[in-house]
Amino acid sequence: MSSVKEKTLAFLGAVAWIAASVALAELPILELSAGIHLIRAEVAYTFQTRAQGLMFRKHLGSNEGMFFVFPQSEPHCM
Repeated sequence: MSSVKEKTLAFLGAVAWIAASVALAELPILELSAGIHLIRAEVAYTFQTRAQGLMFRKHLGSNEGMFFVFPQSEPHCM
């Protein structure tokens, strides 16, 4: 394999490893109540955590979710 291909594969592997590490990072938990229901929501409060959202999740338990915090109070579309 050529040196350029090896370097490219090594770079792509490093990017995938970093993405997986960020995906597994623990976010703060906020406990919300809606009537009789208790919801445990991870708080996405930075650009990076909002952009990632629930990507890379293999499972989301019942009564679990994500709470998105934005710097401005305005309509946002996800």
